[in-house]
Amino acid sequence: MASALGRPPNAGQAEAYASWRASWRALGRPEDATDEATMSVGKLRIRVRAYDREQTWAPAYVANELAGTRQAAERHRQTTTLRTTEAAAATDVETRTRLEDEATDAAGLAAALDQRVGELEQVDNVRADWLVHTAMTRANADRAAHELSTREADRTLDERPVTAEEWLVEHDQAMRAEDPHRDITAEHDLTDIAGQQDADMHTDRPHPDAADTVTADVRETTAGEPAQADIDVVRIPTAQETADTIHRAQDALTELEARRAHDEQQAAEDTRRQELARWQADTLDQTTSDQRAVEDAHAVELAAP
Repeated sequence: MASALGRPPNAGQAEAYASWRASWRALGRPEDATDEATMSVGKLRIRVRAYDREQTWAPAYVANELAGTRQAAERHRQTTTLRTTEAAAATDVETRTRLEDEATDAAGLAAALDQRVGELEQVDNVRADWLVHTAMTRANADRAAHELSTREADRTLDERPVTAEEWLVEHDQAMRAEDPHRDITAEHDLTDIAGQQDADMHTDRPHPDAADTVTADVRETTAGEPAQADIDVVRIPTAQETADTIHRAQDALTELEARRAHDEQQAAEDTRRQELARWQADTLDQTTSDQRAVEDAHAVELAAP
């Protein structure tokens, strides 16, 4: 269908775009997909990249680890019950003591695993919260990726992207190479350069001991972390793995709470702006009504004999 319909017209071609939209509906294409159909490849890749960046700080997927830990805890509880029953039925003192020790050990392991289950459940809840928070970004990325596939465009860039730091280095080298060949037409050219350099040297800089007020972007700080492995294996995570998972979930929870606070602040500001606009409109209407009443009264006075 996409090849039959073709790309949407460029901006400004109102009649052609209206015809394209009519053809879109005639082909049974969903209305909510027209945004992606009219986007450039660059914008579509930005949407895909946006969700890729969100995934860098996602809490770990612990469903299989949670299942494995629960199963192990249940096995140890069963072992505790079995050894306790066997110890009660044993007639030999040594055998009874051994069975009671095994029951105690199994009960301790079950309790430790139950504690780990609680920790993994908290991580799983944070991940569910993250999934809800990023649902729109994920949906946009999925639609963008589908649109890219229909255009036979690969999700990866054809060329390696150039970072800002690399561009600045290349630009600085190019400028330095050209400086010896530039013509100086007046003395004020040198004066301006010297003045600018002097101003740059005397620009106020923060004290070395000053507190850092710049908040690090969690998507940047977690971008270099290794990808989670063995997510499809039902197993019991080690204590260190669990600690790392909890730490990552805590960072994600902090980010989620910060975003919620920002969204609530934005919503409050939007509500306040709407109220002010409504009050201003009501005041203007009242002023206009009062003015008309005065004008009508004045007209009546003039018309009176």
